[in-house]
Amino acid sequence: MGSTASTTVALREDSVGNRHERYLEALPCYVSVQDKDFRIIDVNGRFRSDFGDRIGEFCYQVYKQREEACENCPVEMTFADGKSHYNEQLLLTRYGEQRHVMARTGPLRDDDGNIVSVVEMLTDINELKRLQGLLQRSQEHYAQLFEEVPCYISVQGPDLKIQDANRQFRETFGPSVGNYCYEVYKHREEPCLVCAARLTLEDGQCRNSEEVVTSAAGQKINVLATTAPILGPDGRPEAVIEMSADMRCQPTSQRSASCSRSSPPSACLSARSHTESRACLPVSMAASTS
Repeated sequence: MGSTASTTVALREDSVGNRHERYLEALPCYVSVQDKDFRIIDVNGRFRSDFGDRIGEFCYQVYKQREEACENCPVEMTFADGKSHYNEQLLLTRYGEQRHVMARTGPLRDDDGNIVSVVEMLTDINELKRLQGLLQRSQEHYAQLFEEVPCYISVQGPDLKIQDANRQFRETFGPSVGNYCYEVYKHREEPCLVCAARLTLEDGQCRNSEEVVTSAAGQKINVLATTAPILGPDGRPEAVIEMSADMRCQPTSQRSASCSRSSPPSACLSARSHTESRACLPVSMAASTS
């Protein structure tokens, strides 16, 4: 009877062990176990597929094709303090393909609590890095557009303080971020009686107005100003972007036509962030000059 029970327990434990092994094999990430010399002593199926069955070899040779251990090695740190560590790494597969991964380690202990090996899990983040690169290039592209648009552009908060301004604005009106728009544009000490930016902040509508502004050098400039809301996560205006075109650059007939039209709702700049607002600039410019 006792022999039968022991056999049943052994079979059950073996079944559990096999099940865990299958789980490890099926994990959609790279898993390796390394000893204190950084030699690989076990790997999973995903690892073997991209790096080969490299049991007994040094991890840094297999992952990085290096001749010595990596600096800031999370495996070494885990052996030293028994804690989990993580970092971002760039690996090279046996096919010569680069893999951006997030590495995370954990200690494996014996019955006495001593660390005998470290398990390292490497999660492929290649797609994330690709998307980050696309996003960064897109942001740089629209930042350049924002900077180089041949008109004065400023972003103002609910308090009418300037949060950002493009190159032409800065060159004409001087350093202005953190200052009130009416101080910078009009050299006034209080808000304008009829303020297009404030009205846009209140109702979210785009507005056109003809204004006379004053440069940092004291020069009076006639401009056609267009305001549009920048929307927050709740859909309410959290800032306003103001674009002012120097009317000295336009024929008189175009000035009259521009001032007689109101901006269609589709021209409004509806952005959920400052970066996104820059991305919408070409739409706003097309609407204000069409």
